[in-house]
Amino acid sequence: MFWLAPLALAGLFAAWEPGDDGVVICPTRRWCGVWCPGCGMTRAVGHLVRGDWSRALTYHPLAPFVLAQAVVGWFLFAGVRLGVLATPKRATINAVLILNLVALVAVWVFRYFTGAFEGLS
Repeated sequence: MFWLAPLALAGLFAAWEPGDDGVVICPTRRWCGVWCPGCGMTRAVGHLVRGDWSRALTYHPLAPFVLAQAVVGWFLFAGVRLGVLATPKRATINAVLILNLVALVAVWVFRYFTGAFEGLS
């Protein structure tokens, strides 16, 4: 049954209409008033699932990479659970996590200093 989870998530995102005036769920933005490195990612993925790439990239330019990693990660997880693939090495997982963190911070710094967050409120 674990393979049904991605279908349920995709259906949830397909049924959800990402609004520009919705509730702010980011704790950093909500409590401190500062955009975090992941701000806009939920709305961006919602637009990606609908095929609206331009709006998705406006909300967060790393959204396609995060979505692709989620899909690849799910297939790796399923492959390991089914015994078809070996468990990835810890060093590989750590390298991917560090690269993600560096990319998120780099995009956040760029967006912060260029004023790219102003149009997303």
